[in-house]
Amino acid sequence: KTSNTVLAAGNILIKADLNANGTYNVADVWGTTKTNGLAGWVPVGDISNPFAGTFTGGYVVYNLYINRPSSSYVGLFGVNTGAISQTAAIGNVSGLQYVGGLVGYNLGTLTNIYSLTNVTGSASSFFVGGLVGLNNGLITNAYSAGLVQVGGGSTSSGAFVGLNNVSITGSYYDTSTSGSLPGVGTGSSSGLTGNATAAMKTQATFVGWDFTNIWQIIPGTTYPYFKFSTYQPISPFFLTLTATGATAGGSVHVLKNGVDFKTFTADGSGNVVFTFDSGEVAANDNLIAFIPANT
Repeated sequence: KTSNTVLAAGNILIKADLNANGTYNVADVWGTTKTNGLAGWVPVGDISNPFAGTFTGGYVVYNLYINRPSSSYVGLFGVNTGAISQTAAIGNVSGLQYVGGLVGYNLGTLTNIYSLTNVTGSASSFFVGGLVGLNNGLITNAYSAGLVQVGGGSTSSGAFVGLNNVSITGSYYDTSTSGSLPGVGTGSSSGLTGNATAAMKTQATFVGWDFTNIWQIIPGTTYPYFKFSTYQPISPFFLTLTATGATAGGSVHVLKNGVDFKTFTADGSGNVVFTFDSGEVAANDNLIAFIPANT
């Protein structure tokens, strides 16, 4: 654990894929709570203290959970003025405005990145995107494939970027998985191409990308992923289940095929949201949720 302020000022090199499952657990997210459930991850950088360093490594942050439907500057990074590269976010994110699967508001550079995060806004949301909510910076060699959903009154929302004011180069989004929104809600979509899933899992689609040193792909099976990452993105975060009746703040365990493999925390009303990544659960897996004794 560390503070948002320290992260925002840092130059960070990650050396492994990071499981953010703790973002479901209030005890692991700096004591941050929300009246009607867990708020999840605290975005790195905000409008008064943006992320201004470098963040790289060639690995992913997966099982990301953010539930802040009345908040602005929401994403793995809230506001970025620095340089983020060879980084990916996979999970579920909800917010009000300046909401993105990876970055809420980008004023810096984003290079060789991707998002398989499902992003949710509301009818009053604006600047909501699968990768970035509002882009006033540079995006190069990026893709998104998560579902983006907003209400009927939302403006400037897109499958890739909500509002683009500057530059997108060599980037793509999956038209089969992202929903009904255009790639860019408002602004220029030059440099961005939408493709069906089959094309997104074909190396030739990604013109100019470095598949020798940075990226790799299993044709017909995965989206592009980082050369040293063990996380192979097959589909976006895909399964979410909700249960009621647990003890407020209590632990709920999930067995997979008889083995205890994941723990969730009930919100203040005793509700539990179980979210599983496509790499964690197969079609024939048997899942059972249980509450341990004395919890």
